[in-house]
Amino acid sequence: MNLRELLKDIPCEIYSADGEKIRQGSELENIFLDRKIRDITNDSRKAGEGMLFFAIRGANSDGHDYAPQVAANGAAAILSEHPLKLALDGQDVTKLPAVVCVNSTRRGMAFVSAAFYGHPSRRMKMIGITGTKGKTTTTYLVRSILEKAGIDMGLIGTIESAWHEVHRPSNNTTPESIDLQRGPGPGGRRRAGGCHGGVLAGTEAGPHGRNSVRHRRVYQPLGGPHRAE
Repeated sequence: MNLRELLKDIPCEIYSADGEKIRQGSELENIFLDRKIRDITNDSRKAGEGMLFFAIRGANSDGHDYAPQVAANGAAAILSEHPLKLALDGQDVTKLPAVVCVNSTRRGMAFVSAAFYGHPSRRMKMIGITGTKGKTTTTYLVRSILEKAGIDMGLIGTIESAWHEVHRPSNNTTPESIDLQRGPGPGGRRRAGGCHGGVLAGTEAGPHGRNSVRHRRVYQPLGGPHRAE
């Protein structure tokens, strides 16, 4: 998949690594947009050759600070909230990452991740559990009921991500959008969130995840006042 396809659904501006805005429709813009993206990540330690890196502002660190390291490792593109000065004087910017500027890299990551993994939510019925207490218990109840009905199930929650015999411990109470789109199943990429067209249930779609756009278009609140888009 190339960069152009991944950016189709998000407003953005393309900059070169010397901080210069690229003119829309120019040859240089086409060079950047036609780049093949072999993988995506929000972890600078994993951002290597041909990858797209999401520079996320976190509570304790800012992904933008790691942009030089990511560029040195051969990343093809960086999703950023501002232009980046990564090139040395006279350095060929076509040999450096394209800098894709968006208003919110976390929001952008949600859309790009969905595109990269083939929009898994479009091929599944999605159930999101939200509330104050009992979310984890409810996810397992829902999963058990639907599996008994013969529905191929996946689950992403506080304790783990699970699909069939595959169980992966959860690192965060609310998964990042890239992890949610990748899904719990083996391989993940270009599969329906790890589930083969079945139902992904049990995402604990709490207020923190919704407010930070981690669950963009991925959950359906169950009754009560929990309404958000």
